[in-house]
Amino acid sequence: MQIDSFGNVRTDTMELFVKKNKLAGGVSGQEDDSPITLGKTTHTKKEWEEMMRRLDRYFETVKEEQKIRAKKLKKQEEEEKFYAKQEWQAKERQKRLLKEEDEHNTTKQLLAAKERYMATPEELAEGEYEISSRDTGATYKFQSKKW
Repeated sequence: MQIDSFGNVRTDTMELFVKKNKLAGGVSGQEDDSPITLGKTTHTKKEWEEMMRRLDRYFETVKEEQKIRAKKLKKQEEEEKFYAKQEWQAKERQKRLLKEEDEHNTTKQLLAAKERYMATPEELAEGEYEISSRDTGATYKFQSKKW
């Protein structure tokens, strides 16, 4: 028997079926063989209890699988957050490095100041470079002699 939150006394389904069958058919010598009728199906008490045990085991395994799945999903979500953070940090680092490179680029600084540009030996070794005039928009291409 169970007492619910309103104070009403409720009997378990199993006990209810057993009591109704006892009243309807009388008390038999073996209660394990007494039939329990549920809709169009009839079960013995032993079969009914076995069926309930199987249902309970099934529900327990489903609960365990749900817990495992929830843990996997939580772990996957944490990994995704971690990788998203790492990707964001890498992009920010790349932006910072490009900005620092632009700030320290002597060629761009000289062109911005409209001063005369002299190629460095490293640029001469590359073989080709070009300069654009800010005033006219013309582009001048130079090619160094390879020794």
